[in-house]
Order: sequence, then C-alpha cells, then structure tokens
Amino acid sequence: MSKIFNIASGSKGNCTYVSNGDDAILIDAGVSCARITSALREKNFDVEKVRAIFVTHEHTDHINGIKVFASKFNLPVYMTKGTLESLGDTPFDDRVDVRVMDGAIDCGNICESNFHTSHDAAESCGYVLETPQEIIAVCTDLGVVTEEVHNAISGARAIVIESNHDLNLLRQNPNYTLQLKRRIMSDCGHLSNVDCAEEMVQLIKEGTVHFVLAHLSEQNNTPTVALGAAKTRLLIEGMKLERDYTVMAAMPKNNRVITI
Repeated sequence: MSKIFNIASGSKGNCTYVSNGDDAILIDAGVSCARITSALREKNFDVEKVRAIFVTHEHTDHINGIKVFASKFNLPVYMTKGTLESLGDTPFDDRVDVRVMDGAIDCGNICESNFHTSHDAAESCGYVLETPQEIIAVCTDLGVVTEEVHNAISGARAIVIESNHDLNLLRQNPNYTLQLKRRIMSDCGHLSNVDCAEEMVQLIKEGTVHFVLAHLSEQNNTPTVALGAAKTRLLIEGMKLERDYTVMAAMPKNNRVITI
C-alpha cells in the first residue's frame, strides 16, 4: 500500500512525499526543513523512513529546503546532470550527498526512474515510482505533454500532474506582462487546465485511477476551476468521478493523504 502526500504545491514551494511500507522518498524540497518535518509528523509519517530526495529541476521553489533537510537526515539527493551543472557553485555544501540520476534507483520498496520534461530549465524531469504493488508518477512543471512524457506515465495507477492555469484567467491577468504570459503558455512553460484534462482522458483509458492536480497558479487558477475543467472534459467521454477515477487539487499546504 502506497501513500502520496503533497506537503507543498505551487510557485511558493513544492514537495511531494511518497511512501510504501518502511520506505519513503521526497520529490523536490522547495520549502523549509521545519515545514517538511512538521507536515510529516502531523500526518503520523516517520521522517526517518525517507530514503532520498529526487529533484525535478533547479528552480528555487523546488530546492529551497534541500540543504538543511538532506544534511540533517543524511539523505542522498538525485538530479539530472543538466540540473546539477546549472546550479554552478552549488547551493548545497559538502554535507549533502548530491548524485547524478543515471538509470533507475532503488530505495527499498520504491524504484525511481525519470523522464525528460519540457520546461524553461536546464534539464527538467518527472519521475516514475515503482513499488511492489503499483506505479506512481509525478509530472509537474512542463509546457507540453510530449510523447516521452506520455509513454513514461501511461499505465501508472496514480499520477501527480500539473494543472497550472486557466487560459482565460491568465490572458486577462493585468499583473502579468505579455512576455510572462507567453512564457507560461509556451511549450517550455506550464500545463494548462485544458491540456491537463485532455491528457487525463488518455491516461484513464490506459489504466490510471487516481489524480492529484498540482502546481496550481495562485493568480491564474483555483482548485474549483481546475477540478471543474477536468471533470467536465472527462464527463464528455462518459468517465464518471469515483466510478472511473478520483481527483483532488493540491493546495499550497494542508493537503490530505492519498492511499493507493
């Protein structure tokens, strides 16, 4: 039995906890060590069971808490070669065991592999987590679902997938420059609600049951809008909530635990 817990999600910080039995891992650690530790203890998770941190890319909302958390609990930190190189004079110190992701990594009951994503980062990636019982995928910060992405996450029982923005809210946002709007909507930006919902249709047909909509924009989206877009699109295909799938929207904090 696996559990998924979004400790933090959004532009102010991202961190996803996945556990299976006596083993757990973190995908990103973009919030403080204190917040991660407190959130895990509030849900009665043993922080000592975390075996490693896997980084999707170098943006600060994904790495801010790594230095303290990894050194405190003596954890290896995995990332792509491009991500590591982009950091230059690394923000971590010698106490942090940083490793280049090169092939599948076994962390007890969880085997991690990665896949490339299209984002404005050096070499961003998503992760597929295989446990003895099921496959889980984490796929955020991408402007488009490429063939590589779809093939990697297809068949996963549960997926944390980006549903960043509502296109109309983004276009009408007076606080965003035209350049920023174009970056977000580009193939190297963030996945819209519409594109997320379209991918969900295919994923359900290929076996996915549980979805967590993640990295929602605080200015250009809401949980209600993101969930509405997904449910409406799926209903057109005759797919019904609870019968064919479950879905929740990850908030910046105070998310519930998903048990697979």
